Amino acid sequence: MPLFSGPSLALCPFRDTSDLVDLLRLHRAVDRVGVNRVGVADTVGCATPRQVYRLVRTLRGVVSCDVEVHLHNDTGCAIANSHAALEAGATHIDTSVLGIGERNGITSLGGLIARMMVGSRDHVMSRYKLHKIKEIEDMVADAVQICALTHKAGIHAKAILANPSTFASRLTGWNAIKSRVEQLGLSMSDEQVKEVYVHQRPHLI
Repeated sequence: MPLFSGPSLALCPFRDTSDLVDLLRLHRAVDRVGVNRVGVADTVGCATPRQVYRLVRTLRGVVSCDVEVHLHNDTGCAIANSHAALEAGATHIDTSVLGIGERNGITSLGGLIARMMVGSRDHVMSRYKLHKIKEIEDMVADAVQICALTHKAGIHAKAILANPSTFASRLTGWNAIKSRVEQLGLSMSDEQVKEVYVHQRPHLI
């Protein structure tokens, strides 16, 4: 089983077929040698909230250090899985702005905060600067040219056009406009397509 170990973190992949006894033995061992945090990662996004809860709850019972989870969103469960992990005793959740990450991304910071607000509004309001979330999301969306409402990166849209079977998401960004231009048989340069996108973008967000 792959293991990254260092002064602060020991991280094992989450798989439904993992030998739980071996996983717990491994985490107990690194906990005893003094790591600050151990964790599990659903790097292929296949876990369900129930599976995550059970695993983290069990892990929480055998280690005294912090517990971290890293969850991908391939099946759309990253936020639900993260919340289940918190309920089970996880102390750290890996997130990214707008959920940007490999393939369908990981747990969205804003999405997880919104989910936490439902059950712990006062705690969330007192601990996090919620007014900063939109500002950060807009900044990142602008930097990577995505629509903050759809969370679909333009570079992913280009990949979809190259190999439609690789991804399953809506096309956005100037690549989507370029695709439509080609479908209509129009003749426009990339610069002209980008100009159209820049002009239309304020109406899309």
